[in-house]
Parts: sequence; structure tokens; C-alpha cells
Amino acid sequence: MIDFTPAQAAPRIASLLTARESRTLDFKRVSGKMVGKALEAICAFANTKAGFAHILATFPLVAEPVKVAALNAYRDVERGLVK
Repeated sequence: MIDFTPAQAAPRIASLLTARESRTLDFKRVSGKMVGKALEAICAFANTKAGFAHILATFPLVAEPVKVAALNAYRDVERGLVK
């Protein structure tokens, strides 16, 4: 996986959206039902400690201390220290 900053990602996404489909680029239309299923899968993944940590790590605009505090709070809930 390649990590991009938001400034690096924006022009790449823009160029992909204007490109023609090819052997390595394919666009699909999705229905509301498909979006719902994808969100359901993401939520299920986030309900695991590893999933929550992974998703949290992908938010570039959230300061690291806030990420650490959120992960610690998740662990406290998991241990039953917070209800």
C-alpha cells in the first residue's frame, strides 16, 4: 500500500476520474444497497480492536494524541472499565 498525504492524493484522484477505463482501471456504478452493505462491513470490521486501530490510523487529520486517547478509550470499554 502507498500512503499519500491529502495534498498528494487529490491530484491523483482527479486524474483517475478523468481517465478512460483500461485493463487496470475500471469504474462501477453502485446502488444505495451496495453502499449500505459496504458500510455494514466497515462497521463490523471497526467493532474489532485491530479493525478500530487500523481505521483510526487512516485518519490523517486527527492528531496522534487524539488517536492514542481514542484507542485507549476503546480498550477501557473492551476491558469493562467503562460502561
